[in-house]
Amino acid sequence: MSSSAVPNPDDGAVPPPSLPSASPVDSAEPAVLSKNAKKRLLREERWSSNASERREKRKQKKAEQKVRRRALLEQGLIQPQRKKMRKSDIVNHNITVVIDCDFEDLMPLNKDFKSLARQIERCYSANRRSEHHLKLVVTSLGDRLTRTLEQKVPRYKQWDFQSTDYFSHYSAQKEKLVYLTADTPDEIQTLEDDHIYVIGGIVDKNRYKGLTYRRALEKGVKVAQLPIGQHMKLTQRKVLTVNHVFEILSRFIETNDWKTAFTDVIPKRKLKSNDSSAQSGDGDEDGEEDEDEDEESDEHHDSEVEAHEEENTKR
Repeated sequence: MSSSAVPNPDDGAVPPPSLPSASPVDSAEPAVLSKNAKKRLLREERWSSNASERREKRKQKKAEQKVRRRALLEQGLIQPQRKKMRKSDIVNHNITVVIDCDFEDLMPLNKDFKSLARQIERCYSANRRSEHHLKLVVTSLGDRLTRTLEQKVPRYKQWDFQSTDYFSHYSAQKEKLVYLTADTPDEIQTLEDDHIYVIGGIVDKNRYKGLTYRRALEKGVKVAQLPIGQHMKLTQRKVLTVNHVFEILSRFIETNDWKTAFTDVIPKRKLKSNDSSAQSGDGDEDGEEDEDEDEESDEHHDSEVEAHEEENTKR
């Protein structure tokens, strides 16, 4: 048998496999799209066709935000944005600022705790944005403030909170403690290295005037007020929020100039015009709340904090 002969099945040879014939299904048209697939395609088409319109809306929104921010800057409700910092630019100072929150029994309203939580958050945000970092500690963290922070500022767990009171926490450094309150005639002229400056973390609308002053004296702690009266005149005896007091201290560390610190932080509407007959206001360092200001600036603060955190995430 020649090599080209067809194999005979009787000879035991295995025939080559036969190719499958074309199925009617193989030549059929593509399947019809489902309803969901059609909807998805329509959405993508609309999204693509509206791209230029969306760009215009974004530009318009940014322009409106710039106008609003410029107005807020002129009113003194927000501070100018600082340039981006590198870690090498940050200076850590050996100065501690304590927010004393040992006043829960004197704050019956939930909104008072919300205001205090917001002020504490602003202190940490201001410290993070500054090139000059202070040690910031919150003492006497109670149950109600903890619950409020859990709801409103969950990231507070990253910060330095202590359940003990400031006097016990710094018992070995009692001579370094200075409680800031407007109820004393003594004024601080500078911030001393290795000292601990205490701000009263209470929102009381002046219901307990002189409270922090008396408590500090009972513990034998030095008291002092910020030298506001030496540099400016307030419209009346206005209290300052916790974050305002902290931001003033932080700004003074940056500039070594009290007047600049006060001017940059205290809202313009609280300042008197240069009228020689006007009496100088004290300014209160107890961190008591100016409720109207807190409410009107919450929205702007939220947007700035979110922008800052988004920037950190991108880094």
